[in-house]
Amino acid sequence: MPRRLPPLLLLLLSLAGCAFVTPRFPQNVQVDFARDDMRKLTTRTLELYYPARLRPSALRIAARLEDCVERLRSLPRKPGSQERVVVYLTGADFNNAYVNPDYSSIPQQMVLPAHMSLELFNLLGFGPSELGEVGCHESAHYVQLEQTHGVWWLVNTITGGLFQPNSLTESWFLEGLATYYEGRLGKSHGRPHSPLWRGFFEAGSQSLGGNFHPGYLSPEHRRMDPLGGNYLTGSYFIQWLVERYGEERLWKLVEVQGGTLIPPSR
Repeated sequence: MPRRLPPLLLLLLSLAGCAFVTPRFPQNVQVDFARDDMRKLTTRTLELYYPARLRPSALRIAARLEDCVERLRSLPRKPGSQERVVVYLTGADFNNAYVNPDYSSIPQQMVLPAHMSLELFNLLGFGPSELGEVGCHESAHYVQLEQTHGVWWLVNTITGGLFQPNSLTESWFLEGLATYYEGRLGKSHGRPHSPLWRGFFEAGSQSLGGNFHPGYLSPEHRRMDPLGGNYLTGSYFIQWLVERYGEERLWKLVEVQGGTLIPPSR
């Protein structure tokens, strides 16, 4: 065992006992939860919390989420956590969806809206009510973050959850992987099947003569607005990696990252 490992573990265990005041949800989502009776739906794969008035939406979304999570969990060679995926469904006007990694103040959780009011989601192949498909994108994040092994698995087991190394993977890989899979989990929905999405990339490729440099993977690259280089170029780069090296290599990288002591792995 490396000499620095025991002091590092001691430091992490000390930090795990500290209290952090961090809101679990954005303010409008918190208000929605506080004003309505909440219900819990438990399935083989999910724990879904939702306002009582959203039961029909919750049942529809849960059915799709369960299928996506089970498909994704079958991909890694080294199984990650098999605990139920924790999902919160909100009826707030919340045009977003996200997964919180496991940190000392906030457990790993997925937050989904019951509807989207932005026309952009229609153009990207989702539709305003297809939140199950948006959940498939978030499920890829959730399953990737679950791939935590080695020292961090031990630390998280002892502390109840402190850190997931895959949360420090570069944004183009995180979002590119999730975007790649959102349209390949049993249904042809989402960005990989959107004419707008494909046309935006193909037009950019044509104007650049196919010369995409690594900067086009950045979410800050202005030519990738409004879709984001980490999502758009990232998903096409992931597709190229799969075609050239196979899916197994992608999940091998996720596995290596999840077992590294000081991420990101190199």
